[in-house]
Amino acid sequence: MIPLPVTSSAPLQPLGPWAAPLPWVLAALAVAGLLFLAWRRYALPPLPALRQHAAFDNADRARVNELRSRAEGRLTEVGQRLAESGERVRNTPRLRRALDAHAAARRVHDGGGDAPDLVESVGVLILLDLAEDHYARAVARRRDEAPEVRTHCYANPLHGTDTEHTDWREVGGTRVTGVPLCADCAEAVRTRRRPNVLPDRDRGRTVPYYKVPAERSVWAATGFGTLRSDLVERVLRGEHRG
Repeated sequence: MIPLPVTSSAPLQPLGPWAAPLPWVLAALAVAGLLFLAWRRYALPPLPALRQHAAFDNADRARVNELRSRAEGRLTEVGQRLAESGERVRNTPRLRRALDAHAAARRVHDGGGDAPDLVESVGVLILLDLAEDHYARAVARRRDEAPEVRTHCYANPLHGTDTEHTDWREVGGTRVTGVPLCADCAEAVRTRRRPNVLPDRDRGRTVPYYKVPAERSVWAATGFGTLRSDLVERVLRGEHRG
């Protein structure tokens, strides 16, 4: 007698705890994908990212615009004063120097166009100071009443003309130079700290204005007139254009 095959009566093993809800999980993922695609299609475009230093650039531009506005007012004021001086002051070397300084200031200001930079805007104000000083010397009744030409702070002419001659050895350097500095800048160099200098741009880098090679900056070459007395003549020859 042939034996019949034995059929196992053991119960089936369960599929696991995630087997039952698996279709629902797949459906939820599909719906989420569709919602993401719809959001990508209809969402508003992202706002353009600001440049990293946009805030500082805006502050610098506002500063330049303020200096340029101040220079425009002074150009008119000093120009009118010089124009009227012909009736009261004879043509003297001092008056001619005042006229030349005003002409140099006008040349730099007009050459700035729609994009003036900080250093040239400061240069206009320095040249106007020279025009005013030479005019005051021209109208002095007596030679001993003629005021001295003001001397600006070498580190940053915007610090004013209340300066003192100071020996300056820059941080990290060995050479010493004597320059006029305001009280704050003089104290900084005495304590071996870098003063708050006027910056300039040179070939994509921001550096102290006096670090620009002399052949590329009349302001660095003359220290805005504190190192040499021929700033006006150089500007009138067009050397301020670098």
